Amino acid sequence: MIVLATLAVAYTLALARAFLLPIAFAWLAKSALGPLVRAARRFGMPAPVAAGLLVLGLCSAGIYGIYELSGPASQWAERLPDEIRVLQERLDQSGESLEKPIESVNEASEVVKEMAKPKGGSRPLEVSIASEQPFESLLGGAWEFGANLLIVVVLLYFMLATGDAFLGKVVELTPRLSDAKAVVATVRAIERGIARYMLTVVAINLGLGVLVGTACFLFGLPNPVLWGAVAAVLNFAPYVGALVGITLVAAVGLISEPNVGLALAPAGAYAVLTAIEGMVVTPLVVGRQLTLSPVLLFLWLLLLSWLWGAPGALLAVPLLAAGKITCDHLPRLRPIGKLLGS
Repeated sequence: MIVLATLAVAYTLALARAFLLPIAFAWLAKSALGPLVRAARRFGMPAPVAAGLLVLGLCSAGIYGIYELSGPASQWAERLPDEIRVLQERLDQSGESLEKPIESVNEASEVVKEMAKPKGGSRPLEVSIASEQPFESLLGGAWEFGANLLIVVVLLYFMLATGDAFLGKVVELTPRLSDAKAVVATVRAIERGIARYMLTVVAINLGLGVLVGTACFLFGLPNPVLWGAVAAVLNFAPYVGALVGITLVAAVGLISEPNVGLALAPAGAYAVLTAIEGMVVTPLVVGRQLTLSPVLLFLWLLLLSWLWGAPGALLAVPLLAAGKITCDHLPRLRPIGKLLGS
């Protein structure tokens, strides 16, 4: 029964991906921004007004950041084919030629063609691959991303504007006053823990992005702001995000700098900064109590990446941390919280 229930939950998560992803992003953002709305209410500002101003400011900052990064990103995308050819020429000149692997692939394809030829005189079967145009695929992806982003923004506003309404109904339905106070105290403690964790992780990732961008600038890498922003976003996905970011920076360095040592210097600095952040800064700032088990964290990261793709990889750590905080504050679930810890 446990195995069947686990498979059913996994299948449901995969099937409801389009429905659950915006809810997960909006809930995590609400957990981080909820204390700001409650602080504004204490100064007399209505919750809908405070939520609207907060969401508007967040959207404005996001649009400005995307606008500032879209120029360097598009320029780099246009130059990418030429830069790849330059990198291949440099690899050929240094003796790391790509001709032998290509020749091996060609020979293998010829062998497959010979094996696929019919033995008799029958006409060979023609196979054609139909695929949609790249522009149509890109446009569809942009529309899907825009629709999901709009859902997240609208849902975030309603969550912030009516955050305490559901809790108030729960308190009204609780028969004893002592139980109602315990429910409110537990919910508030969970919210504070999740908000503190989310804001701390965001601040750490932003700091890492600034340091990586500064290192790229000092080593002369093109578009250092872009790579700093990429490092900040990818750091939400531990292990995998750092590996992808370091690989990207190393590839850009090899394309932009003929000297191999100087070319790999930004990637080396990125690796050192990520190691310091993961082994020193985050454990000290977040605290031992919220340190997650590396094995369970990696397995959870693989699971959500498999079910939800790249968005799942970005959500894996915040969702697991939120689950641990919730378990730590509920007596019956504390054993699970200890299991999730390192």
